[in-house]
Amino acid sequence: MTTAAAPPASAMDARAELSAAREARRDADAAEVRVLRAALAWAVANPPMQAGDAAVERVAGPTGSRAVEVPLSAAGVPEVDRAAVAELGLALGCSTQAAQCLVGDVLELAHRLPLLWARVLDHEVVAWRARRVAQATRLLPVAGTAYVDRQVAPVAHRLGGAQLDRLVETALARFDPTTAHRLAEERRETRRVDVDLDSTSLSGLTPVTGRIDLPDALDLEAALAHAAEQLAAWGSEDSIDVRRARALGDLARAHLAWHGEQTPPMPIGTTTLAHRGEPTQPAGSSADSADAAGEGGPRWRVPPRRQVVLYVHLDRSALDPTNACDSVLLGRVENTGTPVTADTIRDWCGEGATRLSVRPVLDLDQPQRADTYHVPDRIREQVRLRDGTCVFPGCHAPGLRCQHDHIDPYDHDHPDTGGQTQTTNLALLCQRHHTLKTHHGFTYTLLTSGTVLWRTPHGLRIHRHPDGTTHIDGLPDTDPTRLHGAAADNPGAATPSTRANVDTDTAEVCDPPDP
Repeated sequence: MTTAAAPPASAMDARAELSAAREARRDADAAEVRVLRAALAWAVANPPMQAGDAAVERVAGPTGSRAVEVPLSAAGVPEVDRAAVAELGLALGCSTQAAQCLVGDVLELAHRLPLLWARVLDHEVVAWRARRVAQATRLLPVAGTAYVDRQVAPVAHRLGGAQLDRLVETALARFDPTTAHRLAEERRETRRVDVDLDSTSLSGLTPVTGRIDLPDALDLEAALAHAAEQLAAWGSEDSIDVRRARALGDLARAHLAWHGEQTPPMPIGTTTLAHRGEPTQPAGSSADSADAAGEGGPRWRVPPRRQVVLYVHLDRSALDPTNACDSVLLGRVENTGTPVTADTIRDWCGEGATRLSVRPVLDLDQPQRADTYHVPDRIREQVRLRDGTCVFPGCHAPGLRCQHDHIDPYDHDHPDTGGQTQTTNLALLCQRHHTLKTHHGFTYTLLTSGTVLWRTPHGLRIHRHPDGTTHIDGLPDTDPTRLHGAAADNPGAATPSTRANVDTDTAEVCDPPDP
């Protein structure tokens, strides 16, 4: 009789680690289900207290239009108070948008996809797969969603994304042909070009993506290829990819300088030094031949000078000429809020087509005040540079897109009694969170350390630190197994809410959006 040799200890350890990883994944999946049940119970317990308080989400409108607000709940799903959704996000440590998505998904599952929801509660389908289905069926009518639920529920644990898309398209065409036709027409107009300034890297590079008509794409490709070849002829040693990227910027500046002006074709070999605005001649030509062209000859395109607005923040020690510093010096571009190296800034400003202007330095520690409700530009700029983004926990909306909120409401009848327009009483809030603060019971205080202390309608206290990190007080320690209750199993059984009713008639009117 022979026995198999025991595997090496290292192999046994590896199997143990794999088993531990599998168990951890099961625990994580079960925790996600508990989060869904808790979110459902919270949503059911917090219906809108008055008209206009229902949670909404902002979605992109048609090409070239502003984003529009649509109800968070689909047809046949109860509405939820928008302040409650934001408070849930704070408790979970996620953004308001993420909380909106979570609540919308779990309401869709519990009320319109009951067969799939039952499999989620039985831990037969993981949360992320079920949420993907819920997001796909939001636009379907009730009958269409029921059709998808019957088809998907038995195979949801292995259903692929492409299969789900085809099934939803079928349901839409079958149960709502009018909407299906409208969406088909809208999808034909999906041309767009995105310049993602918010994702500018430390080296000053910005992603540019898009989708354009094939004839336009062919013209753009030919222009980039020709301009990149011309840069090489001028002596550029950059790679073809870098030269194509530089050529795109040259095309943009040339358009800004000569938009709408008819420029005669240039003779073969005669070019424009786009980055300096100087004419060049082809090899073997002479100045006399250029003069002979006279007034009917080519006109040189001079690109507009590049203007870079930089706000440089320096530590006091950096002003000491005797202080040696070996670290990388950084600056920040106000338009994007992203850091760039000092060497990159030096390259930008060193080009011949760049015009430099120096503005007075703003002392962010020196409060400024105005005697009017309107916030002057000098205070707007100081607050924007101080805060950088919306000061609501978890929100990173850039300061240029935010509004300047009076922390203590401005008293229009007695301006000297409080709520004055001064740096210490102003902060940046995006439109969504400005509305929550003004009309839905959220309050906050700007502490001397720079930390913003927020208070929610249910008594949570969230500290938002200057570096963007947060910590939360006011949540009791709760056994995870108690996070779900009868309300989660029975979506129609609402529990009383302790939310405070905010008198919107006496609340401060939102400041108008910044221009």
